Amino acid sequence: MEAHAINTRSFSIATFNTLGVPFFSSHPTARFQALCQIFERLAPDLINLQEVHVYNLLAILKKQLPSYPFIAYERGLLGPRGGLVTLSRSPLARAQFHASPSELPPAKNRFLRTLAGIQKGTLITSLANWPLLVYNTHLLANTDGDWSSDNRHYPAHVSHLEHLAALITLHASQKTLIITGDFNIPKCSDLYQQFLTSSQATDVFGSDETSTFRSEFLPPNAATHRIDYIFLRSDMRETQIGKTTTLFQDPVRLANGKPVFLSDHLGLLAELVFPL
Repeated sequence: MEAHAINTRSFSIATFNTLGVPFFSSHPTARFQALCQIFERLAPDLINLQEVHVYNLLAILKKQLPSYPFIAYERGLLGPRGGLVTLSRSPLARAQFHASPSELPPAKNRFLRTLAGIQKGTLITSLANWPLLVYNTHLLANTDGDWSSDNRHYPAHVSHLEHLAALITLHASQKTLIITGDFNIPKCSDLYQQFLTSSQATDVFGSDETSTFRSEFLPPNAATHRIDYIFLRSDMRETQIGKTTTLFQDPVRLANGKPVFLSDHLGLLAELVFPL
């Protein structure tokens, strides 16, 4: 019997924490302009960005990424909620932001919880012409560098990851899911293993041990880890993971001639191949 070739379509996706924190990050406008130029050259199908915390940085993305006319985010007080923005070369159907459970005491800092820079969560976006749901997430940071169960942040990490896994399970029977973003947990932690089990997702960069947080932004002798991820959950057996690339490892030269890193994070780029 003659075998029939399976028609496939590739889909490339990038994720990057932009270090777009207002007042606390250097040269944000120039860095975003340089970032746009690079993404226009790389031309992934979809880009998930974190820490786009203010509208003036969002305006740069809209103006200087002409190949990405379709943009998803939810409006917050100062900028996109959670600092999360998804940009696509093809039409998007809808997007919804889901806030993570608050790690702040209920009666404390109520105003701060409304600001985009404080609120952690996940932006879920569906594509108009493709059976995909794309998750763009930014979860709680752990400045202690300790992800053991004895750490003060551990319960909040568990809560955030369980919330995200529940969102994944909710939609997993309907479409293929791509989950990306800054998870702020290292691959070596039991939190990572727990998430793989609860989400039933595959780590697209599973064999890659490259750290995605720069040592230059850590205290001396602090360990570096991969804390940014692209996960895939698909029931289609023919789905394949293609080329994977770590982005922005080297400094770039800004328009003023100053060499800088684009962020304290590295970016990730993956190609996924789906059957038609």
